[in-house]
Amino acid sequence: MEKKYFLGLDVVKVLAIAWICLFHIFNYRTDWAIGVLSGSEHISYFFNGTEGFWASFLKSFISFGSLGVNLFIIASGVGLTLSRNHDRTKFFQFIKKRLLRIFPLYWAILAFYLLIEIIKNHPINYIDYAVHFLAIQNFFPQYLLSIAAPFWFISTIIQLYILFPFLYALSKRHWVVPIILAILFKIFVAPQLIAFFGGGRFFTEYIIDFTVGITLGNILVARPQIFNSKKWLLLIPIFPITFAIWAFVTFNSYEYSNAVFRLTFQLLTMLFCIITFTLSTFFSGKIASFIKLLSTLSFTVFLTHYFLITEIIRRFSFRIPFPLEAVIFVIASFSLAYLINRAIKILLDFTARIIKIASV
Repeated sequence: MEKKYFLGLDVVKVLAIAWICLFHIFNYRTDWAIGVLSGSEHISYFFNGTEGFWASFLKSFISFGSLGVNLFIIASGVGLTLSRNHDRTKFFQFIKKRLLRIFPLYWAILAFYLLIEIIKNHPINYIDYAVHFLAIQNFFPQYLLSIAAPFWFISTIIQLYILFPFLYALSKRHWVVPIILAILFKIFVAPQLIAFFGGGRFFTEYIIDFTVGITLGNILVARPQIFNSKKWLLLIPIFPITFAIWAFVTFNSYEYSNAVFRLTFQLLTMLFCIITFTLSTFFSGKIASFIKLLSTLSFTVFLTHYFLITEIIRRFSFRIPFPLEAVIFVIASFSLAYLINRAIKILLDFTARIIKIASV
């Protein structure tokens, strides 16, 4: 590719984080029942509601919002591959630059949570904060979701970043090899890690998605115009068809319906990315610029939207329909992220000026 930037990645990131936000606000409004219902194969509860077909359909779709993480990780694999295609520095330096995009913001948000705890005069577990500071919380299940639930993602994505040079090198030899290796890791290594550490969410849970992202990135490098064809849009009907099949199965209460079709939806995330990449070719001008802006906020949204739920929304009683509340919540999450990004930029600029003045 002549340019390492690809608008389709921004579109995927924005859609993914919006889906995750909807998932968390809905999960909160159902007393965090989605995980329990999903684990017990009864997530069809949300589809069999009494509010009407479309309301139940919407809630059922949102209940799969955790797949937004899969989309995020696929996008990360694609983005790293496109960047690596243009950055020929040593892999250590390459990964170091990427990690520096994660840690400062993550540490700033972590410090903010610590400050809130101090202001509230709550007892503070400094070991918990040290574990999170080092981003190794998935090795300590008791701390995995302790400070803010979305923080588990940090340790997982860092582990995948560290694996990237190895997977990227394999993908350059043959794209099938890393995917087969990722599947083997998912089947055989993931259960061992979870058993050994007594829980946790490790890189093995998302290594297939990450490897698929690397493969898509290689395809973009080799054939940058591949997603310009409108023929990819013919795949769109697969999504409602798959969801309709899943709905039929749940209505008929077939055993393990959720497990089978949850896996199906996870596999379809790759197809979702392909279609989104194609649709992104139609965006230009102000729409493309707006998407770019939202994309720059996506990681901050991921780190901070949970704060809105736990510290603000739970303190107030909103008597508005859930669809409207969900839209407002997503807008509020991006607005908060924008303010945080601006504040951090101002702080960094101010610090740089002080250092410059002091050096003179």
